[in-house]
Amino acid sequence: MSPLRFGVVGLGAIGEKHARGLAATASRHCVLSAVACAVPANADRLSRDLGVPGFASAEALFASGACDAVIVATPHYWHPPLVVRAARAGLHVLCEKPLAVTVGAARHAIAACRAQRVALGMVFQQRLRPAAQRMRALIDEGSIGTVVRIEATCSNWTRTQAYYNASPWRGTWDGEGGGVLMNQAPHTLDLFLWLGGMPSSVFARLATRIHDIEVENTAEILCGYPSPDAFGHVYVTTAQAPGIDRVLVAGERATMELGADGLRLARLPVPLREHLLHCPAAGSEEGRLAADWEPLACEPDRDDGHTRLAHAFARHIREGTPMVADGADGLRQVELTNAAYLSAHRHRPVPLPVSAAAVERCLDVSARGGERSGPDLRQAAARDLRALARSGAAKGGETV
Repeated sequence: MSPLRFGVVGLGAIGEKHARGLAATASRHCVLSAVACAVPANADRLSRDLGVPGFASAEALFASGACDAVIVATPHYWHPPLVVRAARAGLHVLCEKPLAVTVGAARHAIAACRAQRVALGMVFQQRLRPAAQRMRALIDEGSIGTVVRIEATCSNWTRTQAYYNASPWRGTWDGEGGGVLMNQAPHTLDLFLWLGGMPSSVFARLATRIHDIEVENTAEILCGYPSPDAFGHVYVTTAQAPGIDRVLVAGERATMELGADGLRLARLPVPLREHLLHCPAAGSEEGRLAADWEPLACEPDRDDGHTRLAHAFARHIREGTPMVADGADGLRQVELTNAAYLSAHRHRPVPLPVSAAAVERCLDVSARGGERSGPDLRQAAARDLRALARSGAAKGGETV
């Protein structure tokens, strides 16, 4: 079977990373076959450097017949329209995070791929980290017991004002669709959901401190679950130093933590429920359930995982192996983010799933309240997606 031919759409920092990674690792599974960018100079440069055709638009690449699948690595708002157009061209799609800014657009992208019978994968490469794989295996095999708490903290994405000023779309509602939750946090949120499952409700608090930007740079999310015994907590920021990156999962048999020093596990000598209900000791010290932390050996991270994930996606298409992360995973991350924005806007908990219309209204209010505005990618992409929806409905295709 011939290798899956990948085209890369959008040649900013991440798109170029994808293109160069694929070009350097061509295999029987996949090859880089084309690049496209709305900035012609980027397409020309990568075309020359990597020896593949370059296109000045995604549409030209889709129509060229030069690829079997595409990686969408454009600004956030353009992900759903490009996913839909690629699907209608019969191309499999691997989408950079986030799948969309809003749940309505994400659902439309998924429906389009389903209608056209093409695969939709997400670039959630953190799932490929050996430590993350070990955590998921420990949960799946029941080693830590029923999960009662999951916590994700990432405060090491410190960003300067110069970072936000470097690109006019950064730090704006109309250009980026949100702040730390929409730009830096999707990988952390995906790990949080992958390990802990989907919450049933969200209560969030957002803040913008120090930076002169429209959107939030700090977010705290409290999550409720179908089980009243389970709790979840997320804290992310770009305005803290020094920062930490930590995921903790507590169960009735053990607690595990992934942090700067790697993965460690504390196994309880007896299950927590058994100890709490049947331990005869009444004193706080005598009744304490001690557990020592032990490091868990894991292979080191070989790389950032982008290229390995693309190869895994190609194997899924060609050989039917499991996908690392699919469109439904992308929707879950967008849903959690949208619920956090709704909750912070309403100052109360929000149940999941969220209303697409409520999310759009919240985004309208947030965008109008901005003191400055970047390029209006939001409205342009929304018009394009609505036009695609109308044409799809007219042809009996997918609908929003």
